[in-house]
Parts: sequence; structure tokens; C-alpha cells
Amino acid sequence: MLQELIIYTIYSIMPSELVNKNTIIIAININSLISLEKKYFLLKLIKIYNPDIILLSETKLNQKHKLIIDGYNIIRNDRPNSIQGGGTAIIIKKNYKYKIIDNILTKKQTCIESSTILLKLKNNENLYIMSIYASQNNQHNFNKEFEEIFSTLKLDKLENYYIIGGDMNAKHTNWNNKENNSRGISLNDWINYNSITYKSKLHYTDAPTYPRTNASLSITEYILIQLHNKDF
Repeated sequence: MLQELIIYTIYSIMPSELVNKNTIIIAININSLISLEKKYFLLKLIKIYNPDIILLSETKLNQKHKLIIDGYNIIRNDRPNSIQGGGTAIIIKKNYKYKIIDNILTKKQTCIESSTILLKLKNNENLYIMSIYASQNNQHNFNKEFEEIFSTLKLDKLENYYIIGGDMNAKHTNWNNKENNSRGISLNDWINYNSITYKSKLHYTDAPTYPRTNASLSITEYILIQLHNKDF
């Protein structure tokens, strides 16, 4: 059940009290955190990598499920009234100061589920971190929702950095899928059109974050990489 991980090490872009420390972020489609087996897998992952932040997609949790991890805060966005499906979460070490960002999408969501936090950096700069999921069962084009997220958070501003990690079930040969699907084609066009405006750069794993669907996607802010002369 071990799935390919997206693991980033970010240098010197964290709050000032952590400026001398590297930050490790993991993004993974956990495909349910309900079973004891998956919870054990997550705890083992934390023990091995000691990540500062974990971006989870497809948690399949609802309000009946409790999740507590020693030393970490958990920001969850469960699918409403879900028996078992969807959901995102961000797991972050308790020594980080952050703000939870809610209600980014003003219109009814049709595709994207997300959890978002804001970390304040030095020099009045901001780092938005988002865990995102889009179900493969719903192949509607989510570009309008994606655009609303970027415009609402003003991610075109130089002072706003961002990391978006998750499983969007958007297949394209440009990120090592064997074939394209309609969502992947639309998203690839969106990235190509907006890469300068939003300073975005696509990173993907060597293998899918969720092997069964052969889909993986993460977007990181390109200027963030340029400024610190480090690739993730």
C-alpha cells in the first residue's frame, strides 16, 4: 500500500523563528484514513520523515471520525455528509503559527475540495499552503474553480507565495501519464496560459500519488524557487 510521495524540502521560507531550519512537506493521496492500517501507515510515515507539514487528499473522513497526532495540529475539510469519500487535510507541527483560510470558493463547488492555511513570512510576505482533491468520478472541468482560488488569494502578487499539493485526477503526458484526459488537457492549457501571471511551476512524482488511477499533481510557486535558488 506504500504510495509514491511528493516530498519537498523548502529552504529559508518559513516564519522567522524557524529561519535556520529546513521545512519538509509531504503530499499524498492517503485513500482513506478510517482504518487502523492507514492510520498506522501515516504514523510510520511521520516517524520516518519527520515532516513539518503533510498535505492529505481523499481522507474519506466525516465528523464521526476522530484524528489526533501527537505534536501536530490537523486542519480538515471533510466532504459534507460523507459516508466514505473525498476530503482533504493539512497536518502541521504545533510550533508553526498559521491562519486557516475558509470559503475561498464563493460559488457552489462542483469539483475541487481543499484545505488551506496561511503562514506569515518575513518582510510582510505570505505563504499559502493548500491540500487539494478532485474526484476521478467527476470529470468536469475545474479551471474556473482553480482560477477563482488563485484570484481570491491574489497569488499573482509578488508577496504571495504558494504550494498546492494533491491528487486532481488530471492525466497528461506532460506529467508522466501514459495518456491524456479532458481534465488534464484543460489544466495543462491553464498552466501554460497562466504560468507567468501566477509564477507557477508543475512538479510531479516519478510514480502516481495514487497508483490505481495513475494520476498525480502538485503545483508550486516558481518565484519561490527562484528567490532561494533551490529546486524542490
